[in-house]
Amino acid sequence: MDLVRDKGYYALTDLGRELGVSEMTVRRDVAKLAEQGLVRVVHGGVSAVTDLFAPVEFRFRSHQHTAAKRAIADYALTLLEPGSVVGLDAGTTVLEVARRMPADRNLTVVTHSLPVMGLVAHRPGIQLIGIGGVFLPQVQAFSGSLALRSLSQLRIQVLVMGAAAIRGRSVRSTNSFEAEMKQALMAAADTTVVLADSSKFEYSTLMMVAELSQVGVLVTDDQLSATARQEVADAGVQLVIVPSAVRDREAGRGAPPGAADGPGGTRPSPQATEGGP
Repeated sequence: MDLVRDKGYYALTDLGRELGVSEMTVRRDVAKLAEQGLVRVVHGGVSAVTDLFAPVEFRFRSHQHTAAKRAIADYALTLLEPGSVVGLDAGTTVLEVARRMPADRNLTVVTHSLPVMGLVAHRPGIQLIGIGGVFLPQVQAFSGSLALRSLSQLRIQVLVMGAAAIRGRSVRSTNSFEAEMKQALMAAADTTVVLADSSKFEYSTLMMVAELSQVGVLVTDDQLSATARQEVADAGVQLVIVPSAVRDREAGRGAPPGAADGPGGTRPSPQATEGGP
């Protein structure tokens, strides 16, 4: 998918040659991506999609940009103070935070994500508050009026939230149910930390969750474009850039790590930040 998005269009024969697989395999995989609304099948090839109007199936998203998501999650863990109440959203990057959550910080986790609940439910030193409601299979999370009422009774110190897209100085989602839950979580939180790999800046989606200026910290990877970095800075948001494997490497093309640096030619360390008020 990264190959198609970078170039805009690929002939199926060229795509098979680039990936080292048969055209039959390419057709099958492209058909799956088209069903998710991630690409468009055109005569003899495939073209990129930049507007997402429906949720992308959870299992598919969990295998995209994994190196960047893990690096982002590792940094997010440094923002969680011992004894604090932490909200974990339903995104796949946030799920990586749950996988790595230590048992020695006496954290209380509030979440409507079923996979997150499963990961932290039996972990020592973590108290789980699960938010129930109507289950949405594509995002593997609960939503609806029951979930919203439950959240209105809670106070969260740090919300760790994902995003389907970041466009036009706004955090965006693909549907109203997910957007409502994110808005309710933000309303209950003292601070919102958004985790979004750089690919999220290349899409636009239907629903706006919040203005980017309502976010306290945004953590992303070092493939973020200069234009996107400036957009975040202009919104007054603290921007954290973490080193990660280059996107081409994730796509299997063997590009070496360290191909992108931060502004001024210096790659920030996992603890470094730029932008901000």
